[in-house]
Amino acid sequence: DSNEMKYKTFAKKIKLGNGLRVLLYEMPWANSVAVQLLVNAGSRYESVNEYGTAHFLEHMFFEGTRHYPSNRELVKATEAHGGGLNAYTSKDEVSYSAVFLKDNAAKAIKFLYELVFNPLLKNEAVKKEKGIVAEELKKTIDDPERRIGQLVFSNFWQEKSALGHPVLGSEKSIRSMTKDKLAGHIKKFYTPANMLLAIAGNFNVKSITNTLKDNFGKIPKKVGTPRIAKVKIANSGSRIATEKRSDMKQVHISLSFLNNLTFADKRDPVYAIFRKIIENEVFDKLIYALGLAYSAYATRQLYRDFSIIDSGILILEINFLSSIISLTSVSGYILATPGIGLRNV
Repeated sequence: DSNEMKYKTFAKKIKLGNGLRVLLYEMPWANSVAVQLLVNAGSRYESVNEYGTAHFLEHMFFEGTRHYPSNRELVKATEAHGGGLNAYTSKDEVSYSAVFLKDNAAKAIKFLYELVFNPLLKNEAVKKEKGIVAEELKKTIDDPERRIGQLVFSNFWQEKSALGHPVLGSEKSIRSMTKDKLAGHIKKFYTPANMLLAIAGNFNVKSITNTLKDNFGKIPKKVGTPRIAKVKIANSGSRIATEKRSDMKQVHISLSFLNNLTFADKRDPVYAIFRKIIENEVFDKLIYALGLAYSAYATRQLYRDFSIIDSGILILEINFLSSIISLTSVSGYILATPGIGLRNV
């Protein structure tokens, strides 16, 4: 019927002449267009002397480009066309995205290309950004909810390893960042074969393909892609990581489980339900039934070759012991249920 036709979607995969893979997802009823560029250049690809480079570079792209020399000019230009730019850096990838009104689909592609492939990387901007990123690092250390995530990774893997070190790097690596190091990172990782571009929304396929060729199609072709080294668990069996902070009266507790589920695994829906069960049980028992915690959660973090499921709570220090017992009891009970089991997790 008409409603079925209205919401029918069309997906298409193409490859530009330089090898860049592009996914097109038509949504004729939408009023906007979203473009996302994914680069296999997350923090796990960094060597010891490169820690924090991927994230720092993400910041630098927003500090000015060839046609928009400052962040202010870049923001004003994108907003004038009803759009916006965003980015993030993770362990696996770096993402850059643009969302614009449907009539400006071509602008979304042009602005995203300008952002990533025409950066100025001025020395004075690098110097300024060192202070900004260093403060961001301090903020993650001061925030128990974010700090505990790093403790989990550095405990599963060694802190000075591909997966164990913080995405932001260390204060030392941030302070030693240079324009040449950033430019070298672009040359090494920002190649067509190492990236994926996805476009979803209301657009004309023929027109958008031509715009892609005129922009992203200009990126030089390069054979081969950077490889990630296999990382081993730092130590086997159960482990406990603690960090005492005398300046805080709250305690953040996290119980984490490492498994081989990846972001492309067909079992993901099962684990999504499993995560929700843990969250509901932890929330109901520790907040409503016992009144021990004032915040509770459960998450699953999916990566290229592993995932982490963790449940956590924020409590007052006086409730520490009883909360530890309750959190372990609730999560342990769920893990022991048929079909789940610690062995499967």
